[in-house]
Amino acid sequence: MVLSETVGQSLPRISLGKSVYFARRLCRLSLRVSFPVLGFTYLINLPMSFSIWFFSLVQQIERGVFNVIGLQIHTGGYSPYSTGGAILASQGIGAMLAFIVICVWVSRAHLGEMIRRAIRNEPAAEGEDEPMSPRAALLTVVAGCALIGGWMVHSGLPWMYAPLFVVVVMAIFLAITRIVVESGVPMTRAPMIGGVFMINVFGSSAFGPAGVAALGMTCVWAGDVRTFVMCTGAHAWK
Repeated sequence: MVLSETVGQSLPRISLGKSVYFARRLCRLSLRVSFPVLGFTYLINLPMSFSIWFFSLVQQIERGVFNVIGLQIHTGGYSPYSTGGAILASQGIGAMLAFIVICVWVSRAHLGEMIRRAIRNEPAAEGEDEPMSPRAALLTVVAGCALIGGWMVHSGLPWMYAPLFVVVVMAIFLAITRIVVESGVPMTRAPMIGGVFMINVFGSSAFGPAGVAALGMTCVWAGDVRTFVMCTGAHAWK
């Protein structure tokens, strides 16, 4: 302890970070050396690491531009678990949902084949290492989504919004799983959770007090999702 105090007094402090202000000093860009990030980027491919850095930089520039021109959306303080404010969070969830739509479109032939095999009760094609049979997988998805939707309706959410909520939440789960498993990042989170998405799109008056309470209770299992069974199972199967 005496040696560390002596060395600390005689040697200057080594700074590994610096902040750069731009956009009339309304936005700050933090530049620092992070040894965990260095180790992480060593293990992932160059396009992925560049994409993470590039789009993070784009978000900071967007935030600076919005601060300069005074563009903002007032949500009345209701934006829990949202990243970067209402505008950037809405942009992020839109990009995430578009990503899932593209994934489904690209894999439409395989998904169609799996559904046909599930209806006919046929096994998966030879050479495909699937954890479940097509019929078991289809029944599990349908039963799980029906259970979530029915639970939301009985909790107070109007029945016409329950299917959309289930689709949004499942899309968020699938997107997080795909990003974590394919990129190698230890964890990630959605820019906006399902309950906030529904209220931002339709307004709280569309759901009533009981519906808003039902959406609030989903924060237990669909709130700030970082680790969950779908992601862990996909990692293990990979």
